[in-house]
Amino acid sequence: MMLHCCRHLARAVLLWSIVGAPGRVHAADVASLDEATFLARLARSPRMAALEARVGVAAAEVVEAGARENPALAYQREEVFAAGTSAPEQVVALTWPLDLSGNRGRRVNAASRGVDAARAEVKHARFLLQLEALGIYYDAATARLRVAVLRAGRDQLDQLVATVRARAKAGDASGYDQDRLELELGSFDDALAEAEIDLGAARRAVALAIGEPGGRYDAADPLLLPAAAASAAAPRRDDVAAARLRAEAAQLEHGAGRRSWLGRLSLTGGVKLAEVGDERALGYVVGVALDLPIFDAGSGQRARAAARRREWLAQASALESELGSALPAGTEELGLRVAAARSFAAVQVPRAVDLVRRAEVSYREGERPIFDLIDALRTAREVTLRELALRRRAKQAEIQLWSTRGYR
Repeated sequence: MMLHCCRHLARAVLLWSIVGAPGRVHAADVASLDEATFLARLARSPRMAALEARVGVAAAEVVEAGARENPALAYQREEVFAAGTSAPEQVVALTWPLDLSGNRGRRVNAASRGVDAARAEVKHARFLLQLEALGIYYDAATARLRVAVLRAGRDQLDQLVATVRARAKAGDASGYDQDRLELELGSFDDALAEAEIDLGAARRAVALAIGEPGGRYDAADPLLLPAAAASAAAPRRDDVAAARLRAEAAQLEHGAGRRSWLGRLSLTGGVKLAEVGDERALGYVVGVALDLPIFDAGSGQRARAAARRREWLAQASALESELGSALPAGTEELGLRVAAARSFAAVQVPRAVDLVRRAEVSYREGERPIFDLIDALRTAREVTLRELALRRRAKQAEIQLWSTRGYR
């Protein structure tokens, strides 16, 4: 008896050293977050801020596309020599380039479409990041509920061990029954220790998801079953919208390339100072220059823009084609998983509870051995954990459906 007590104490000390006291796993260091609070803190996380910076980059391209060419101010000195004399000339001129093609406006419009596309891409990326974080959050909620199930089961088993131990002292139960329950309690401690370790990792993952590395948070969500989605729900994918906006931007760039043959007009005007004999003469300089698009008439720009337009249109078409099968499949899977979880909870869970009750009565009355009661307790634990796993799988299916259709 003393040996069994020592073993039980050793297991308890080991469990305490690993995870802390049952039900008090560093509770002072762990805060609890409901889903709304979790998502609000996620929205302020560094990863979300990094996504928003993409729109700023696209907006800067609009500014760059709208910039006019700078005028050029030039100074030139010329001097010729003849018969031992020289005739110096000095010219100060300003050259002003003018775009006759109107491409600057087209480039601005194309860059503006790029900003709209960047906003849509960032919106979609934010949504996917939110879904990824929700998966982490629901995993943490599952880990918390799993520990709660195991703690409740261990408490129940611990009470049974205390009862059998008292009965053994009174001679109403065998030492074998006590030994067998002690062994089962040790196995329960191992399962609980592993679940506590998983819960610690899940808490750290929640903190990391909201941009607080080093923190630890519990997911307070009860992990309720989601409602089955309506089969007629229409998709609203921001990545598809972004691809079509990119195609529009490429079309505008292609239009700019088609007018490149007009070239660029440069106007020059200035003053000229020359020495004529013993006098200095002041005059003017005017000039006009026009680019001749002989070698480059925008063919490369047009080819590149056309290729980009085809690429983005093909991408949008591919995404829409995938939705045609993925959306009905996701809706069906969610409905099936919700139905399976509800059926299991309605049928199997009550059966497991009744099984434990009848096994306890039978053991106390001496009708059934301790093995039957241990088996009933283990079966009830497995049924409860299975019901929890089914709820988590239903949540996963819901997240996948959200990802497919583009909104919650």
